[in-house]
Amino acid sequence: MTTEEKNRFDAISALMKSAWESTDHRRTFEWKVSLGLWTAFAGFVGLILGQQPKLASHAYTLGVAVIAISVTILHCLWLAGIARANDIDKSMMHYFRDQAMALVAIQTPKDVQTKIDSLNSRRSRYFDWSQTFQAGITLLLGVAAVLTVWNAVGG
Repeated sequence: MTTEEKNRFDAISALMKSAWESTDHRRTFEWKVSLGLWTAFAGFVGLILGQQPKLASHAYTLGVAVIAISVTILHCLWLAGIARANDIDKSMMHYFRDQAMALVAIQTPKDVQTKIDSLNSRRSRYFDWSQTFQAGITLLLGVAAVLTVWNAVGG
């Protein structure tokens, strides 16, 4: 490998690492926000269950339902934005990986490439498995909050 090729390889590797780190930092923040949201929902449910108030009207249930639906929708929209940004970073990372492999004349083994192609064909630009899980937990906790208030009103 010539000095120029080595410098090019190092630059490509740095760009690949940068794309990965961008995704990784965003994912860390994404999980912190989700955990904070879940803590708020769980804390609300725990507060209602612990105090067992007798609420006088289903207006409370409606209010909590509107808030839970709104928070769930906003969380899903936010996760979709995160997924799109991650998709860009992952695509760049794969592009730079392919460039580095071409520079050193290495090809992805066919069996591995088949698995990669299969995963890429099923990959969503809006949610990945992790974000689907996060949206699902938010939805379930929202439902738990609504049902808890419903029960406090008297069903």
